[in-house]
Order: sequence, then structure tokens, then C-alpha cells
Amino acid sequence: MSLNLSEINEGAIQEKFDYEMDQVFANILDKNTEATKKRQVTLTIDVMPDKKREQVTITCVSKSKLVPREETETKVLFGRNENTGRIEAAELKSGARGQMFMDPDDLKVKTDVGQPVDELEKPEQESEPEKKEVIDFQKRQSN
Repeated sequence: MSLNLSEINEGAIQEKFDYEMDQVFANILDKNTEATKKRQVTLTIDVMPDKKREQVTITCVSKSKLVPREETETKVLFGRNENTGRIEAAELKSGARGQMFMDPDDLKVKTDVGQPVDELEKPEQESEPEKKEVIDFQKRQSN
């Protein structure tokens, strides 16, 4: 018998296998999946003969069973803004409401939702009021 899976249908079955294996290896390399769990590649090959039993039609379906990404969890502070009445939400970064923390990425002290404290303490720079030209319409009309 000269049926080589990598040559049938111009290599289509081999391509399906290669694609699924690529998915499996990408899933293994994903650090958000459990490393040692089993993955699976399935090639289902159906063989359908004709009524005369002289030829068959071969179809192939491929699929892979991957490990799901690990669940993640975070805490979010929320409430209604007293000034605007709008609901606001922000991720809790410090571990406890109202607790400041030192951000290890930039070594800045930040609020419980990650806003740098030094930004909160900066006085708002007052900008000079925009100078507007005053037009005296009475003088303009007399000219």
C-alpha cells in the first residue's frame, strides 16, 4: 500500500497536523497555562467507499485539546463621585482601601489605586487669565 499521510491530498493531512501541533506548542509556551498538563491532537480520518467498492473518499478533520489559561483575580474599588454623581471604579493596587504603597516598578509612593502621591500634592499652577480686548462700541459708532 502506498498511502503516505504526508502526501495524501498534496500534504493536506500533514498541514492539519502541523497546524494543531503549532497550537499545542504555543499553548505550552503560554506562561498563563499549567505547564505539565496534557495536551492532545486528534486527526479523524473518515473513509467512505462508493457503491461499487472501487474507490474511497478520504476526509480528515483535525482538532487540538489545549489547556485553558489560568484564572486571574483582582479587586476593584468603586463608588459614586460626590461631585458629579457618576459611578467610578479603579483597580485596588495596594491590597487595602486607603493604604498607600511603594510601586516596585518606579519606586514611587502611590495611592491605593496606583496614582502617584507627588501628583496629588502638586499645587495646581494658576495660569494667567486670558487678556481680552475691550471694545468700546459707543466710540466705534461715532466714527
